[in-house]
Amino acid sequence: MKQNFIFDLDGTLWDTVYPCAIAWNKALTHIGLDHLQISEDNLKALVGRSQLQIFAELFPKLNKAQTEALKNWCKLYQEESNKEMGGKLYEGLMETLDNCIEGISKYLLLAIVKKDISSFF
Repeated sequence: MKQNFIFDLDGTLWDTVYPCAIAWNKALTHIGLDHLQISEDNLKALVGRSQLQIFAELFPKLNKAQTEALKNWCKLYQEESNKEMGGKLYEGLMETLDNCIEGISKYLLLAIVKKDISSFF
């Protein structure tokens, strides 16, 4: 019997919080909200939530138009950051995968809709 594993890359196998924080800060500056700059630690504390949930937590006073603009600019700047920096594999990841699922096919799943995955590599 064949066994396969499918892994989600972003946030599961590698950490993209740092390039994400940089991208979001560029987006905040772009829309004139540079006084709301965030840190990598701000985002790490909220990993696992959707982008809009994170916006609501970090920027509760943004109106609908500001939130939409931030979302759009974050998307653009995150793609740039992923191309420039990518993420970093979590320490010990490859050894753990090799030990746990030796000889089993491994696949990669990205939680990205309509996106060119080459920006991650």
